[in-house]
Amino acid sequence: MKKHINVRHDIRPGDTEAVIRLHQVLYGNEFGFDDSFLDDVSEPLQQFAASPASRNRLWLAEQDGEIVGCIAVVEHSPMVAKAERFPIELSCSIHPWMKAYVASSITRTSP
Repeated sequence: MKKHINVRHDIRPGDTEAVIRLHQVLYGNEFGFDDSFLDDVSEPLQQFAASPASRNRLWLAEQDGEIVGCIAVVEHSPMVAKAERFPIELSCSIHPWMKAYVASSITRTSP
């Protein structure tokens, strides 16, 4: 039986640290990255969280109160947005929340 996954886009205290840890665990285990790449994740994520924009969104997937995935949609120009930073626990990767993210991203980034 699949566990319920809650998807939200409000950034709460501790979320950026949890997303950084998720990158560390998933990319470390899957690709052998060491902690030196965390600066490349941490700085842009902290800036993203500190300066919300109407066309930027960080989707957070939670399972049992723990962040198990995230996807950021970042505006690069008035006509272009880019999906970035999406580590997802493998057990959660084929889940309806991904469909909701894609549908919302297309709607939010359309001119």
